[in-house]
Amino acid sequence: MSKFNLSFIRVKRIIEEFNYYHSHHYQSSHFDYDKTSLFNPVTTVKSEQPIITSGNSNSSSSSVSSQSSAEDSRDREREKERDRIAAGLIKPEDLEKKLTTKALSRARHTLQQRIKRQNESPEQKALRRQRNAELNRRRRMNKQDIRVAMEKVKNRLRQRVKREIDRMLRTRQKRDDFLRETFEQMSAVFSDTDILQYQGRIANALQEISN
Repeated sequence: MSKFNLSFIRVKRIIEEFNYYHSHHYQSSHFDYDKTSLFNPVTTVKSEQPIITSGNSNSSSSSVSSQSSAEDSRDREREKERDRIAAGLIKPEDLEKKLTTKALSRARHTLQQRIKRQNESPEQKALRRQRNAELNRRRRMNKQDIRVAMEKVKNRLRQRVKREIDRMLRTRQKRDDFLRETFEQMSAVFSDTDILQYQGRIANALQEISN
């Protein structure tokens, strides 16, 4: 009996420690508690003290400072690369190798469009604006068509649900009418004493009909 009490106390202490750690660390992205001491009842946890909030704040502040220092180092590297490019130490080809193909193609396309817009005549500019206006109008029409199609689908679903509900109600009404007619016929044929005598059988029959 003493062993059972000791094991119950040990399990209770483990549960309390688990609740304590979860109540103090639910906002952090990781858990700092010792999992072996929580899930292994044999190990002792007297030597290890629970983590207090000040230590947690220190760890969070240290993580924030490490992130800020990493961002500062990245900014310093970018500034060094800009200085090297300005001084001519880094070739443009080496810089382009660091960029992705998608970013390069996007930048090339943007530059080509900008040069084309700078060199176009007023007539070409008017045509371009008209073409862009037409594309925007078609895009808006497509969005409106999508909205209309979605509303049509929603309306069809509403009508289908309404028809199903009406069908269920009509079926229930038919069943109620059938039961009412059955009771009327039974009351016309059988007497009240006979109906009370066979009410168990009648209840079973009605349950089978209802199902």
